[in-house]
Amino acid sequence: DSVVYFEVNERPRAFRIVGQVYDVWTEPVMFGGDAAFYLTRRDLQKLGASSGFNQVVAALPVYDEDTAKERAVDITDRLDSLNIRHSTPQTFDPQEHFFQDTINGIFLLLIVMSFLTLGLSLFLVVNTITAIVTEQVPQIGVMKAIGASAPEIFRIYLSNVMVYVVIALLIAIPLGVLGAFQLSAIMLGLFSMEAVDFKFPLTAVVVQLSLGLASPLIAALWPVTAAARTTVRDAISGYGLAVGTGIIERMLSGLHGLPPLVAMTISNTFRNKGRLAMTLVALVFSGAIFMMVMTVQASMFGFFDDFLDTYRFDILIGFEQPQRVDTIETLVGGLPGVTYAEMLQFGGGAAIRRTDDREKVDEESLTLIGVSRDGEAYGEVLTAGRYLLPEDERAVVLNEHLAAELGVSVGDNVIIEINDRDKEWVVVGLLFDVNDNQTASAVWLDVLLREQGSNARGTTLFVGAENRDEAELVEFARGLREWLDDQGKDVGFSLTSARFLEQNSGGLNIITYLLLVISVLIAVVGSVGLSGALSISALERQREVGVMRAIGASGRAVGGIFVGEGMMIGFISWLVALPLS
Repeated sequence: DSVVYFEVNERPRAFRIVGQVYDVWTEPVMFGGDAAFYLTRRDLQKLGASSGFNQVVAALPVYDEDTAKERAVDITDRLDSLNIRHSTPQTFDPQEHFFQDTINGIFLLLIVMSFLTLGLSLFLVVNTITAIVTEQVPQIGVMKAIGASAPEIFRIYLSNVMVYVVIALLIAIPLGVLGAFQLSAIMLGLFSMEAVDFKFPLTAVVVQLSLGLASPLIAALWPVTAAARTTVRDAISGYGLAVGTGIIERMLSGLHGLPPLVAMTISNTFRNKGRLAMTLVALVFSGAIFMMVMTVQASMFGFFDDFLDTYRFDILIGFEQPQRVDTIETLVGGLPGVTYAEMLQFGGGAAIRRTDDREKVDEESLTLIGVSRDGEAYGEVLTAGRYLLPEDERAVVLNEHLAAELGVSVGDNVIIEINDRDKEWVVVGLLFDVNDNQTASAVWLDVLLREQGSNARGTTLFVGAENRDEAELVEFARGLREWLDDQGKDVGFSLTSARFLEQNSGGLNIITYLLLVISVLIAVVGSVGLSGALSISALERQREVGVMRAIGASGRAVGGIFVGEGMMIGFISWLVALPLS
């Protein structure tokens, strides 16, 4: 059995871990949640906790959002009548995890990417079968010459496709099942759950079999039908020296300054416009998806960059007990190596749009951020109106997302409930802040502390440091914490900005890696598609290459024609994919 130690009055208390439990409503550690321990009430009192209860949990016979909100109002009214202070009630669907929207977004992304990858792979099927048919045109001519009919040729090559499909499914189904189980285990691990039993996903396998059998056969119909319709004359008279007469060829014939190899490269690129269009579709989709995936990755990490641009700190310190703002800022701000020390207070509450909404049916939870009047730790991103002025009192810069939910704008009044007291505040501006599901709104620190009855005391300190090297910053944070503890200012936690990002972005790493794998697969599919198109082009022009070599063209010159053709196709696809992404 393991033992965990809790520090009480600077003395460690040992507790034996006797089991593990999964609490569906506990925020996972990978997503920034705290470690949770479950004790008896008696043991909890030994750690200094109150002997009473601090949470009311209620359930409805049948969940309905509107009914749940009405019952929540009834419960708060009852608590108010008993003079029991309480926070803003929250309602949850018991059949839906609070991270369900995030997981649904991941699943939707996987489904979309899987179908796009399937569509791109069908282009590979078409290119592969076209290459086989192109290489075997003489054999088709011989079979036709000795009496083979078009349906027989069709069945031969369609059977060939069927063999490829069966081999691919024999490999893909076991890999898909194992990969799905491992991905499920990783996803469940993010929520502190274990994938115990391996279950054979029959539905998924049936879908994979259906798509795996039908889609390649359908995609192969075009090249196989073309092979079946090949005549004996066409099969034995192809010299690969056909000259196009389209608009591209006519334009090239008028350009006399181009080197012959460059002109031939451009002409060959547009010789078979149908195949070029199909190759471009595959490359454009793969390129667009690749760039979209990389953009999503950048957006995820940009989220945390925006957070640190808004909440500027090198070291974040949380105190176990509220501390006087002026005392702590003076103590820490005067230490060597500290550029600034600033208290920010975070307070929960509820905002109500209409003053006559006494039933509070339309209220929205919000987080109030108390910022110093001359501070620099909070870097607001103003989107409308103005920021707080020194003479402002009950003025709030409301989160733009919350303002949209409430239906208010700059100049409107809102009722904000703090500690069961409703006060009217004026919205002087709107800001962008990703904190707390985009409900964080800024007010002056001293006004918030006064409304909370905190007596000018706060619990969260933002510290700027002169040296931002991570290793030295960790040591500096450790020394600062020990110094504050020696001063009798008990520190609950201390984090560097890098450690904060690590804790809160851990859950996104799986999404990032997943997107990276998908982007690599899609890039490979596009590359193989281009390679297949160039291979077909080379096979069709074998005799043409022979004629060029016979009149003195070097192998390097001939190879340069095909390399240039590939580069031109890639450049055209990039031009189209860039705006689409």
